[in-house]
Amino acid sequence: GVPIIDEQGSSITADDLVSCVREKALPLLWNIMVHLQIPMLISAHRLWEEIIHISGTKGIKQTVNLSLGNPTLLDLVLQWTQVVCATYGFMVRNFKTSFADGQAFCYLVNFYLPVLLPHKAIYSTTLTSPQKVYQGHMLRGLEETQVYQSPLSSQRVATIHNFGLVQDAVYKI
Repeated sequence: GVPIIDEQGSSITADDLVSCVREKALPLLWNIMVHLQIPMLISAHRLWEEIIHISGTKGIKQTVNLSLGNPTLLDLVLQWTQVVCATYGFMVRNFKTSFADGQAFCYLVNFYLPVLLPHKAIYSTTLTSPQKVYQGHMLRGLEETQVYQSPLSSQRVATIHNFGLVQDAVYKI
């Protein structure tokens, strides 16, 4: 069955759904996807083979725990994303925070379909220095006036850009 609880372990009731409580409806949808759809779409054995293959061919060492005794399919999906993103030097900790800015999605698409999403198009959202901004978009390497922005606004621009890249790539598929 599908767990009818949110991330904090609170139960999700019919009243929550009827009242359109987003904080309750989204975790339920996530649980439905994880418990009913992912097992039908992904072979745990093939995913495990891909993790080992990428780790071996790309020289990824100690970035993921490849010695888990009996990992769940969701554990394997997380390890797969960790291994792929580690090839770019990007650390994935979990599905919630590590995917929030779109970078992990971009790296996954670029790893398998670099023609659809070039690596140089991906924006880092961990900005420590001012970025060049032109017409509302961050552009690296262009000779435009450098505009100092707060890290939050630069991060927002990069996040929107990265999710736009993923959306465009998925549309092309």
